[in-house]
Amino acid sequence: MEEIIKNEDFGIPNAEYSDSPFTRYAARGVVYNPDDHRISVVVITKMNLYKLPGGGVEGEENPEETFEREVLEEAGCKIKNIRKIGTVLEERSSVDFKQISHVFVADLLEDIGKNNPTEEEIAGGLKTKWMNIDEALEIFEANKDKITGETEEDVYAAKFIAERDIRILKIFKEQL
Repeated sequence: MEEIIKNEDFGIPNAEYSDSPFTRYAARGVVYNPDDHRISVVVITKMNLYKLPGGGVEGEENPEETFEREVLEEAGCKIKNIRKIGTVLEERSSVDFKQISHVFVADLLEDIGKNNPTEEEIAGGLKTKWMNIDEALEIFEANKDKITGETEEDVYAAKFIAERDIRILKIFKEQL
């Protein structure tokens, strides 16, 4: 899987990048519980944004380590059987930003029942839910046009997040 998401996917004209756009590397994906066939979904309640667990690479982490850390922080889960299924490039040219996400699928090892969100995630009302893949796709699709934010840039970024994660979920569903 190699996906590219651009402004034009949202009816926004693509802008010219500077000579050195900010590039962020990240890891994210699907945490699957094979016992009940549900996945972990992160909700940023203040934005009405549904997303998959994941975030930016920190320090010397490799993408797999980033995914494990982010899943523990956002979903409160330990994972096993991690496998990479592809990459997603987000070209947010309106803000001179590119994000390259390594996308993984992992099985639930243990739900420790307590996440460890960042201050920003706490302020956004981060919650974790478990749902089946069809339910997740339905709610992600239904809410992608209902995203709110304090600034236009927040909403702009969240639209990319929603589209990215819908594409990831569709690919995951095909592989089930």
